[in-house]
Amino acid sequence: MASKLASKLSISALEFSDLMKKISLREREPLGIAVSGGVDSLALCYLLNRYCEENKHKLTAFIIDHQFRPDSTEEASQVAELLTKLNVDSKIMQIQWNTKTESKFSPSHIHNYPRTNQLELFARNERYKLLATGCHEKNISLLFLGHHLNDQLETLVMRLARGSGIVGLASMETNNKFPVQRNIEALNINVVRPMLRVPKERMIETCKAANIQWFEDPTNESDQHKRNVVRMVLNTINQRYLDGHKEYEPISTQGLLRFMDHMEYHKKFVNLQVNEILSECVKFNYQIGFCKLWLPKKLSENHWFRQKHLGIRIISTLIRWVTCSEAAPLLEGCIRFYNHITLSYEQSVNENFSAQGVLLCTGKEQEHKNSNMNSWVFYRQPMNKAEEKLTINIIKDKEIILWDKRFFITLELNKNENYYKNNDNANYLIRRFKKDDFPIVSRQLLKIKAKSNKWKIFQDYRSHVHVVARHDIPVLIRRDKNAEPPLQDKLIAMPSLNISFSPEYANCWAEFRGQIH
Repeated sequence: MASKLASKLSISALEFSDLMKKISLREREPLGIAVSGGVDSLALCYLLNRYCEENKHKLTAFIIDHQFRPDSTEEASQVAELLTKLNVDSKIMQIQWNTKTESKFSPSHIHNYPRTNQLELFARNERYKLLATGCHEKNISLLFLGHHLNDQLETLVMRLARGSGIVGLASMETNNKFPVQRNIEALNINVVRPMLRVPKERMIETCKAANIQWFEDPTNESDQHKRNVVRMVLNTINQRYLDGHKEYEPISTQGLLRFMDHMEYHKKFVNLQVNEILSECVKFNYQIGFCKLWLPKKLSENHWFRQKHLGIRIISTLIRWVTCSEAAPLLEGCIRFYNHITLSYEQSVNENFSAQGVLLCTGKEQEHKNSNMNSWVFYRQPMNKAEEKLTINIIKDKEIILWDKRFFITLELNKNENYYKNNDNANYLIRRFKKDDFPIVSRQLLKIKAKSNKWKIFQDYRSHVHVVARHDIPVLIRRDKNAEPPLQDKLIAMPSLNISFSPEYANCWAEFRGQIH
């Protein structure tokens, strides 16, 4: 009975202040919050705004108009009006689903409304891109989100069904990296979730106590979305347990929370071991986007890699880093990589192996100072034709694009009058480095070999990267509008290698976005 009553209490300013003590804030630091108009975000916004007023922080609320429904724009305006009454500054940002910038160069520039089965994923990506932009404009490095205990448990069940490992089955963290890094502004922003131990019922009671009228999203009741189905089932099970049916305890809020806490404990312990292994046994190449795992030629039974949970955890980290994925790879795929490596010690198998968007190759023996070590190299899996088409992207002056979900690339055109006029007759695009580009690059570099270290950089690239993995880095192409194929295209730069062949026209830079999670 006590737990039922506790879940119905509103959240006091003192209790919220205690929750905020877990978060390190700078003095007068500007803060952001994503507000949908639902009860969760409005309850957090109300509490956070009172905290900011007392502690002299500037709070900005970001309202994303998804434009899923005809009345969504009007609803966003109503949310903004409500926030004004609460003395909270807000900014409405719209997702432009119907914007098309069609191009003969790039199907990826045709931005259509997504199919139903992709709706949630596309909406999430676009929402976070706008939030990152908004935070960057306001010099905000901490964005608050209204996720609560019920969200934690829904995520846990979704990840259980997906086959996630220890990391996925542990709880969301109170303060973590920006979850979707599809624009460069997101790299310096963290998301903060102070309500992860607070049940939704208390968020509702908080809004009621403050006389705040929230908006109900009808799509939350639809059984066409997996998360909604999980939410409905968990609510039913938890109500049965609260009604006295103790047999439902293992999958009630109490049981799932206990399981999640156990996973959190194991995650922290494993992370300590993983970080030590990464520093000693893995070399990350941030310039090109591949990494090497060093293992002994003879793998003893007491070596850390023989502990399957550790080996799989390291492999999961490397796959996620190479692919720059926001989500951890499937456990099944990590096990396949682990089995391939362990089998090589039993059968002397040195074949390449591909799965989960990653190519695994054996490295060269002489690359390690210890002659008793072998390397396993993790690359981005070579592109197929469909992927190649999607990675032909137009880039404009001063624009930053995300190429192949791995590299942030920016272009700066030369402002010299003669060359700038010539640029009016050209388009610039980013595509992958092709086999046919090798002789072109070699000829251009030979001309300046004595005057530059670019030749050495390129030769190092050729010697250190496996032949099947050499064609998945970006190059900048200048396409002359007045010329006929194939004379219209000129290779201008290899930005990930920091090589520019025609700085008189443009300079181009690339930043690999892989991070250790």
